Amino acid sequence: MLEDSVATFGVLLAAAGIALAALLDNPLWDIAFSALIAILLGVTAFFLGAVNMRYLAGVRDKAAEGVFTEIAG
Repeated sequence: MLEDSVATFGVLLAAAGIALAALLDNPLWDIAFSALIAILLGVTAFFLGAVNMRYLAGVRDKAAEGVFTEIAG
């Protein structure tokens, strides 16, 4: 859900950058918004990697698993 939200927000930022560049006849707006989108995607990737590191490394969090089994069970 986070990835989809960030992607949608990125599309909105791209549209805003293109619109400002066209309206103000200045391509720097498009460049600035492109850089902002790149930073947004990079931060999102870093965040998702940090959150999922324990799953990627195979480290189990037994306390979290216990909470999940109580909810599901």
